[in-house]
Amino acid sequence: MSQTKNELINTFLRSQNIFSENINIYKTALTHKSANNKPGENYERLEFLGDVIIKLIITEELIKIYPEANEGILAKQRAIFIQDRLLANLSKSIGLDNIVICGQNETNHKINKELSLLADLLESLAGAIYLDQGMKKAKEFILSLFNDTLTNQELIKELTDNKTKLQEITQSLVSQTPIYETIKEEGPDHKKVFTVKVSITIKNKTYSTISTEKTKKIAEQKAAQLLIEQLDNLK
Repeated sequence: MSQTKNELINTFLRSQNIFSENINIYKTALTHKSANNKPGENYERLEFLGDVIIKLIITEELIKIYPEANEGILAKQRAIFIQDRLLANLSKSIGLDNIVICGQNETNHKINKELSLLADLLESLAGAIYLDQGMKKAKEFILSLFNDTLTNQELIKELTDNKTKLQEITQSLVSQTPIYETIKEEGPDHKKVFTVKVSITIKNKTYSTISTEKTKKIAEQKAAQLLIEQLDNLK
């Protein structure tokens, strides 16, 4: 590992108010498996831990923000804030994309297009902070990133826009946008139902989902959500 990379990581940690004698755990948290594929020597195990920590911290905050909400509503709210799309944006906002340690056959540019990886890096960093400095510091770090996000209604609305989310996913995979088709309209004018199909071709294989709803817009959103779930299995 070059001294330059060490300095970059130390500078980053100081910018986040993290002062540590254990630089190695942060190197591991920022090491892509293309640089080291041995278990425990790349980000994957720390990401596994950090995923749980972030969920715990966000859940605790949502319980405070929405004291009357039941567990079902809280689970839906939490799902909004732990999705790859948001975590990847937070990851880039603090510059993790610039200090990730890649193998020779990978490039930062390629990795930076992978929302799931950028999200994983943030989770692995949270895991490293927890192990190195404890839950108090991990919580301080995570909440400083989310700041007012948990109560930002405009952002919440945007994050629940499945069509936008699907477009970002498909563009990161194949640099293409999904195709929506209204394949059926049924019922009288005052009570129509719309059947919408959305599809995307990846590596010569077409993935598609269909949804029938009372408006075209809702049908498109539902079909997009179903396709997102289908594409998640490719990761």
